[in-house]
Order: sequence, then structure tokens, then C-alpha cells
Amino acid sequence: MKSSKNTPAYVSLLSRIQALESRIRLIEDEQTNQLIDIEDSFVSKILDDLEKRVDEIEKRKKSERNITMKSVFTLISVKTKVKHILIKIGLEHLCDFLALTANEIRSICIIDDYDKEKIIADLEALGYSFNEKSLMYTNPERIPIACAGFSGRTYNAFYKAGFKTYFDLLSISYEELRKIRTMGEKSQAEVLSFMDRNKLMFKSYQTCLDVMKRNSDVS
Repeated sequence: MKSSKNTPAYVSLLSRIQALESRIRLIEDEQTNQLIDIEDSFVSKILDDLEKRVDEIEKRKKSERNITMKSVFTLISVKTKVKHILIKIGLEHLCDFLALTANEIRSICIIDDYDKEKIIADLEALGYSFNEKSLMYTNPERIPIACAGFSGRTYNAFYKAGFKTYFDLLSISYEELRKIRTMGEKSQAEVLSFMDRNKLMFKSYQTCLDVMKRNSDVS
């Protein structure tokens, strides 16, 4: 008796099954490739969008940097004398002013109150905002020492000694402060009061309390 597996009908059926399996695998491969293509296209679109956003951010930041590096005197009008004073103390570019708080600008000791208020009002009218928190603890080199609100005598003593920013003040010891020419007792007391009020320290983590305690011990 002939095996059923060798019959023409069986062979034909097996061939059709194998053909269908081949077609199924082909379809599955095509679907997989389509899915891969879709995923690649989706990821590519996301990357393109991200690159576009990064480019836009970089352009905006560059534009902002260019604006803030502009001379502030191209934006607002100030007296020639005031302009020279501001340049002398390191306030020339827009970014120099925007790094300060409004109160720090008001504390500039060698400019009249009217001129300081006019600068603040003019910049705010142009839509610019000053820092809400002082940079004295994070970037003291950005703040001119003229913004500390010292008297003219104390400021001039610092200026003649080459002190330009808060960083210069925080880089010395109290002993070095005392050695500054024309830095008399009143000026020293003024500086100590400023340091204590703002919880700042001299070089080597010397606090104002340390200085006052040492002075009382000596006396």
C-alpha cells in the first residue's frame, strides 16, 4: 500500500503550505522593514526638530549677547561727566548694568542721585530688568567697588590703591586694608560695617567679628 505522503495530492498540498509560509515570512519581513523605516523616520524628525530648536536658542542667545555687549550709552543719554565716571568704574556695557541690582546702582557713591535714578528709569523703560539678587556672593568681580555705597573718601582710597571690584576687597586681609594709604579709622570702620552688614569675610575667612574682637583685645 502506497504511503499517503507520497501521493500527488499530499505533495501538492505541502508545496502550497511551504509557498504560503514563504509569503507570510516575506510579508512579515516587509512589515518589519516598514516599521523600522517608520521608526527611523520618526526619530529623524524628532532629531531634526531638536536641532532646529537648538539652532534657534543659540541664535537668540547670540543675539542677546550682542545686545548686552552694546555700549549702554548707545541706548540711553547721560551727561558727559557721568559717562566718564561710569566708564572709569567699569560700567560701560549694558551687561555691566544688568549684572547689578537697582539698589547697587543707587549706591554708586560718585554720581548724583538724579543721574542714577535716570539711568535706572531709562533702562527699565526700554524693557530691561536688573538682577533681583546681588552677585556679591557668586561673582563679586562683576560688581564695581563704587557700588558699595562707601563715602567718597573711602572710595578714593580704594581707587588709588587699584581696587576696582568687590573681588579685590574680598581678596585682602584686614591688616592689608589698614595699610592702604589714606584708609583712616573712619574709613576702616565704614568698610567693616559694610562687610558685617553683608556677611562678607576678608581673606583667610576672617570675619568682622574676628577683627573687632582682636581690636578690643589689643586696646
